[in-house]
Amino acid sequence: MQTSGYDARVFSEWSSRPADQRFESLEAITAAIMSRTETAHERTLPLAKLNFYPDSSGALVMEPDSSNPVALNHWAFGQVASRFSAPAEFLRRLPVDTTASVLNTLVSRAARDPSDPGAKLLLHEGDSFDTARAITSPTYGRIWDRDLVRLMTRMVDMSGGALFNPREWGGKPGGLYASDSDCFLFFIDGGSLVDGGGERDQLFRGAYGWNSEVGKCILGLRTFMFQQVCGNFQIWGQREVREVRIRHTGRAPERFASEAWGAVKGFLDSSTAGEVAAIKAAKARELPTDSKLRLEHVMGLGFTASEARNGISAAETEIGSCQNYWQLVDGLTMHARSYATIDRKTDLETRAGRLMRLDS
Repeated sequence: MQTSGYDARVFSEWSSRPADQRFESLEAITAAIMSRTETAHERTLPLAKLNFYPDSSGALVMEPDSSNPVALNHWAFGQVASRFSAPAEFLRRLPVDTTASVLNTLVSRAARDPSDPGAKLLLHEGDSFDTARAITSPTYGRIWDRDLVRLMTRMVDMSGGALFNPREWGGKPGGLYASDSDCFLFFIDGGSLVDGGGERDQLFRGAYGWNSEVGKCILGLRTFMFQQVCGNFQIWGQREVREVRIRHTGRAPERFASEAWGAVKGFLDSSTAGEVAAIKAAKARELPTDSKLRLEHVMGLGFTASEARNGISAAETEIGSCQNYWQLVDGLTMHARSYATIDRKTDLETRAGRLMRLDS
C-alpha cells in the first residue's frame, strides 16, 4: 500500500490557470480540444527546407519547402530557438529581420550536417496561412491531447457517472484546464469507497491526468484514494497511489494504448479490502495511556518532540482522543496543514502515512 500525504499538483493548476483555460464540464473541454485537433496535421522535412522572414505585417513567418507561409506561435518559436541552442527571449527582442537572419544562418549550418534528422511540424490550418504549434524532432512520438480526454471520458463512463470534476470554493465546477500547449483533467468520486467504521475513516477515489501534444510536458496519469479535497483542490491523505508517466518518444502512442488504459482499468477494478484492513489494524494498535509515555512512544516512531506533541494535541482537539495509531495519523496529518511550506507538509504527512504500514 503506497501512501502519500499532501498533493499540491491540482492546487497548482487551480491557482495558476487564467480564465480562458478553465472549463466547467468534460463536454466543454472535449469540444475545445477536438476543435483544434480537427484542423491539425503533421509534416516532417529536412531543416534545410525551413526559411524564416518577416511578412508584410512585420511578423516572423516560416516558409517550409516553398509552400504557403507558416506563422509560429510562442511555444513553437521557443522550440526552434532551443533546437539551435539560441536564447529565445533574446531573439524575441531583436528586430524581426535580424531574428530571421539569425535563424536562417543557424538552419544553414545545421543542414550541412549529413546526420541531420530534420524536423516534425505540427501545423494548424488557417484562412490565409497555417500556424505552427510545435516544431520537434522527427522521432517525437505524439500523444494527442484528445487521446487523454477520450481516456478520461471512458473512465468516467465506466464508473457509471460516479467520477466527476469537483467544485471550487463558491460552487463552480473546476479541475479541467486546457491551453494551446497542454491539458489537465481532475476527477473524484464523491461517495465513500472505503469505510473504516467512523466519519473520519472514509476514503474516496480520485484521478488526474495531464499531457502536452506539443512537447511542453510528458503524459501522466495518477490514480489514488484520498481523505479530503478542499475547494482550492488541495488533496489530503492520499493512499494507493499509482502513476503512469510516458515520454513522447517513438513508442509513446503504443505505450499509451496499453499502459494508460491498463492503469485506468486497474483503478476501476481495484478492491478496497486492503485499505479497510489497514484502517482496522491501525485502530487496534493502541498507544500508551500515560501522556508522557505516549509522547515518548511517538517520538520513537521517528517524529520530533514538537511534531509528536502537536500531532497528539490535534487529534485530541479535533477527534476527542489520541488512543491508537489511526487517530495519531489523523492528528499528525491535521498538524501538517499548519505548515507554511509544501515540502514540510508533504514530509510530515508521508512519515505519518508510513504508520499505516507498520506491523502490529
